[in-house]
Amino acid sequence: MKKLWCIFILLLLGSCSRTTTINLKPKTFSATPKNVVWIQIPGFELEHAAMVRFASTESRNLLPIEDVDCIGSAWSYNYYDLRPDAVTSALSQITGSPDIKNNCAGEERYPAWQYYRTLGYETYAIESGVNKATSLLSHEQCTQGKFLDGLTLLTMQVAPTKKSENHFHYQSNKKLQINQVNWDQTCQKDNRCYATILNNIRSVWNDLNSSGRGVFLLVRNFEYLEHLKNGQVQLAREVLSEVDKVVSFIREQAGSEQTLILVTGAQTQSLRLPKRGAEWIEFEKKGKNVVLERSRLLSPVLASGPTSENFCGVYDDSRLLFRQFYRPEAPEFSLEKIIELGN
Repeated sequence: MKKLWCIFILLLLGSCSRTTTINLKPKTFSATPKNVVWIQIPGFELEHAAMVRFASTESRNLLPIEDVDCIGSAWSYNYYDLRPDAVTSALSQITGSPDIKNNCAGEERYPAWQYYRTLGYETYAIESGVNKATSLLSHEQCTQGKFLDGLTLLTMQVAPTKKSENHFHYQSNKKLQINQVNWDQTCQKDNRCYATILNNIRSVWNDLNSSGRGVFLLVRNFEYLEHLKNGQVQLAREVLSEVDKVVSFIREQAGSEQTLILVTGAQTQSLRLPKRGAEWIEFEKKGKNVVLERSRLLSPVLASGPTSENFCGVYDDSRLLFRQFYRPEAPEFSLEKIIELGN
């Protein structure tokens, strides 16, 4: 009888000391992130990380962009198209709508930052490699002209006029114009900019976090897809390396364990990578043997930090928004809260 009691006590103690993990890491589930950094890279496929990994002297180590808690796959289709273009797919992700028509989400669905605002977050976006067709500004007329309400947008393109627009420069101490569009002063007429996304994020990060409130930051890079389409592998690798450095920078900040980091693709490209060293050199430096097939039906979702467990599995592009707010025991983050904003 004593032996049975001893076994029971050991089992009880063992169950109490169990550590929950995900991807071999200790994990607290359903924790609410203080900050959210969401990076959209149209064209990106996880396998493309090889371009950065094999350029490193420590190619056996995981890159920051690879070192995640959870990997998911998002189906790229909507009510009208299989394999929608990058702008449409990215809009579906940030609005939670599979009904994208005339460059707006159906049923007047609001973008992600509007929902984060209702929960007390400061909301920002920074975009690179965009033009009139791909910038968030192209959706200004959506949701009855309120699409950009409450968003501080840093756009890396030339302002329409020099005198009347808000400008920022990563080497300047000038404050951003909150809830307005801010134009990168380093950008030229061809929209090539001397600054990088990392330069700009580093320069404004402390200001973003100065209020003590949570921060939602959407980072969009449309250069990567264009470089792939043009066979500019070396430039594409530089963009991916830059994104990797951004992820590393965010994780180096104080309290980064409270930050949800999302990296998502759109119009994901299937890139046929070479087999051997000599082929790889020609592939990268000379753009030889760059073969792009039609875009993938599935795009990658990489997640680390609080609630990253929500992004495991396979789901539609339009469900990325819902998964950011799903909490089984926190009604303020429920789907009902999201729907309430649109009513």
